[in-house]
Amino acid sequence: MHAESTTRNTRGADAARTANRRRCLAACAAASIFAAALAPTASAQETDRPLAWNLADQVAPIFNTLDAGFPGRLLIIGDSISFRTESWHRRLQDRFWDDFGIAGDGYRAFSNGFGSPQFIGDDRPLLNGTWGGGADNIIRARVSGTRLNDVEGNPQPYGLYSPDGIYTRLKDAGEFRLDVYATGIILHHLVFPGGGDIQLYINDELYFTIPTHADTPDNEPRHAATTIAIPQTTPTPTRVVFTSADERWIQINGADMLDAGSPGFTMLRVARGGAGPEDFILSDNPAANDQLATLDPDLVIVMLDSNVGRVGPLYEDDMNAYLDIVQAALPGVPLILQSHHPAQSRHDDESSTLLTLARQRDLGYINLADTYDDLAAMRDAGLMADNIHFTLEGGNTFGDLVYDLLSSAARCPGDLDFNGQIEFFDLLAYLNDFDNNLPSADLAANAPGQPALDFFDVLAFFNLLEQPCDRPPVGL
Repeated sequence: MHAESTTRNTRGADAARTANRRRCLAACAAASIFAAALAPTASAQETDRPLAWNLADQVAPIFNTLDAGFPGRLLIIGDSISFRTESWHRRLQDRFWDDFGIAGDGYRAFSNGFGSPQFIGDDRPLLNGTWGGGADNIIRARVSGTRLNDVEGNPQPYGLYSPDGIYTRLKDAGEFRLDVYATGIILHHLVFPGGGDIQLYINDELYFTIPTHADTPDNEPRHAATTIAIPQTTPTPTRVVFTSADERWIQINGADMLDAGSPGFTMLRVARGGAGPEDFILSDNPAANDQLATLDPDLVIVMLDSNVGRVGPLYEDDMNAYLDIVQAALPGVPLILQSHHPAQSRHDDESSTLLTLARQRDLGYINLADTYDDLAAMRDAGLMADNIHFTLEGGNTFGDLVYDLLSSAARCPGDLDFNGQIEFFDLLAYLNDFDNNLPSADLAANAPGQPALDFFDVLAFFNLLEQPCDRPPVGL
C-alpha cells in the first residue's frame, strides 16, 4: 500500500507541477502579448526560418477525417522529387497507411511511372501500367520537361489538358494496361469533338464503354470523370485494359484508384519531372482545372522547384500565379508549401520565398532547405542518388520528417517549434506571429468590426498551452 500511495503522490505532484508550469506560461504569455499589443505594429519580416509554420489549421481537417474512420485524401503537387519511386512521398504514404489503413492508391497519371511509388514496399508492390497495340496507335506524354512535347519530342498540345501534363492517347489497337488493387476507379479523361469510345476490358472481356465525343462550345476539350466498379475477388491486382473502339482518338489522363468502403489514407500524385511552376501555369484551362477540382483532396502539399533560370522574383511570380490557379480550383482546401532539400544553392532562396508566400496567403510551410548544410552533407549521410534526387534512405528520412511534422501539428498544435514540449519558445513563436499581425496568430473567430488580433486570440492560445503534448521532438 505504501508503494502504491507513493506512486500516486508522485503522479499527483507531477501533474501539479505541469499545471503550475502551464499557468505560469499563460501568465507570461498574457504579459508579453499585451505588451506587444501596446507597441507599434511591426510589419511582417523574415527572421530565421522555422522548420515549419502554420501547420495546425492546415492538417486538422485530414486528421479529423481519418480519426473519425473516414477516407482522408492528400494531394501532392510536385516535380520529380514527388514522382520517383524511392522518394519522400512513398515513405509518407506508408506512414499514413500504417496508422490509418488504406483507402486506395489514389490518382496516378497514365505514364511509365504509373506504379510509383508502390514499386517498393510490402503493401501494394505490383501496381503497374504498360502500353501495347503498336506505336502508331499511341501518343504518350513526356513525364519530365515541358508538357508541350510528347515522349518522342514532337510538339503536341495534349499535355495542356491535364493538371500534371501527363496523358495517354489511343486509337485502334492501342492499349493501356493497368494492374490495380482497386474495387473502384474514377477514370479522368477528355471529351471533345470527334472523340472515340473508350472500351474497358477486364480479364479479356469487354466490361464498360464510355463515349467521349462532345460538341464543346469552343471546340476545346473538357474534362470528364467516370466512376467504374472493378470486380476484385483476390488480394492480387486485377488486369484492366483501356482501348479505343475504332480509329478515333481517345485521351485518358489517369485513374483515381479507390478501395470502396474502406477507411484510411489515399495519396493523389500530380507531379512532373524537371518542371517548375512556370510549366504548371500552362495548364490553366477548364479541362485541367476541373480535373484538379474533381480530385477533391482534404489537404494539398505543393513542392515545386524553380526551372529554366526562373529564380528570385520570377520564381515568386510563377508560384503566386500557380497558387492562384490551385486555390481557385480548390477553394478553402488547406494547403502547405514545402521547400526542396538543400541540394542546389537556389533552394535556399526558394525556401524564403515560400515562407513569404505562406505568410501572405495564410498557408502552411515546411522547410527542408535548412535540414542539412548542403549537398555534400547529404551525400555524406547517404541520402542522395545524384545532385537532386534521393536514395531510398533519403526518401525514408524526409518522408518520416514530413509525416512527423504533420502528425505533431495535429496532435500537439501548441508545440509551435516541434520539440515535443509546451514551453516558453512556443510562446515566443506565437508572439512573433502576433506582433507581426500574421494570420497564424488569429486563433479566435472574429465578430463583425472586431480587430483581427485581440484578447480572444490570446485566450485561444492559452487553450493550446493547456493541451497535453506527448509527441517526441521532430527533426533529423
